[in-house]
Amino acid sequence: HFALDQASDSVHLIDQEAGLVRGNRTALLQTGWTQEELEGSSLFELDESMTPELWASRWAAAVERGTCSYEGLYRRAGGGTFPVEVILSHFFHRGTPYVIAVARDIGDRLQQQQALETAREDAEKANAAKSRFLANISHEIRTPLAAIVGTLDLMGRRTMDPDERVERTRRVQQHAAHLTALIDGVLDLSRIEAGRLQVYSNEVNIHEFLDQIVDMFKMQAVAKGLGFE
Repeated sequence: HFALDQASDSVHLIDQEAGLVRGNRTALLQTGWTQEELEGSSLFELDESMTPELWASRWAAAVERGTCSYEGLYRRAGGGTFPVEVILSHFFHRGTPYVIAVARDIGDRLQQQQALETAREDAEKANAAKSRFLANISHEIRTPLAAIVGTLDLMGRRTMDPDERVERTRRVQQHAAHLTALIDGVLDLSRIEAGRLQVYSNEVNIHEFLDQIVDMFKMQAVAKGLGFE
């Protein structure tokens, strides 16, 4: 009894009918039960997850192999439960079969596992979002880049009056500015991950903004022989 009372894990002596014969000091401290309350009670009252069918299976496994383990849910006297990992060891005492149930509180371990699983899921979501962002940004970069290449090609293949050349040059500059903004967006991704992104609010001329969008896609449509209005 002295050796069992010094154990840091909960220890119960249980008979074949799932009766609780005795518990060590740790078992009483963890559950809040007294020795008198424990003696004569059953494992079904202590372990919320245990059923007669499960107990018969656990007992048979312990008898066959000498030991078996499982995870249970012990009740506290004042209400509430805590998860435990239980190892059953079968033995005989004066011809009567018993098991020693050594139970370890695994609440902290399960919380850590849950925290790790949550972190893993968050990392997977972040990686998926990053992949979608890079896929989208690669498409977005091609759009102004194609417009710049198309405009410069057109300016090189045909003679233009000064006003048209100025207008074409202005459009190239707009597409280049848009391309620069997209590249800044890629850089913003690293700033977001580092927690250093700063957001600013600026006024936008909606008419000029829409004209720039039209110019970008119109050049591509014309190059493919499509009408764009």
